[in-house]
Amino acid sequence: MYSWTDSSIVLSWLVSPQINYKIFVTNRIAKIRQLLPDCQWNHVPSEDNPADCVSRGILASQLAQYTFYWNGPNLLTDLEPTDSQFIPIPPE
Repeated sequence: MYSWTDSSIVLSWLVSPQINYKIFVTNRIAKIRQLLPDCQWNHVPSEDNPADCVSRGILASQLAQYTFYWNGPNLLTDLEPTDSQFIPIPPE
């Protein structure tokens, strides 16, 4: 499974030992790894993240017609991301 985030901070948390962080972050990382145990993490630039359109000011009335929100960026139509997009997560 492929998972995507636009947060380089979250990516760094996911690839680092959990003991280096405060308990809240450690618990969030553990929950992410529990829910997505076998995924490959990838970075998506903020401008390609459909979840960001609301924070950029799109109106609710516009959202229903905003195909980018419903379909996502073109990179999602690729069968597999390129190797250069992967951020490997070491096994625990």
